Amino acid sequence: MTRVESSRNRQRGLCCGAGGGQMWMELDIGKRMNYVRTDELLETKPDVIAVACNFCMTMVDDGVKARGKEGATEVLDLAELLDRRMSYTTATADEPESETPSSDVDMSDSDGDDEAAAAATA
Repeated sequence: MTRVESSRNRQRGLCCGAGGGQMWMELDIGKRMNYVRTDELLETKPDVIAVACNFCMTMVDDGVKARGKEGATEVLDLAELLDRRMSYTTATADEPESETPSSDVDMSDSDGDDEAAAAATA
């Protein structure tokens, strides 16, 4: 798994909208903010979208379902992704060294900072 960022990330990141109360709003005009954000994330063609906010988990998951991608793209909290990675590492540590599969997950950021990896990060 390789971490891929959407075009708007970090200081230029785009909120899913729930923090501003849009989770409970019915819109008569325009696009739902979570669909805008989800579309940006889906442009990266991820298997997994990792989120670090409980609002994003709901909003992005709803967006993935609305776009018909729930079978192809999974939305996970960053802690869930880390747990999976740790479970994989623990399971493979018990195997004989010659049978231990090498991991293709790069858990470091491109600038060298250690961060958890995901296919796309919200």
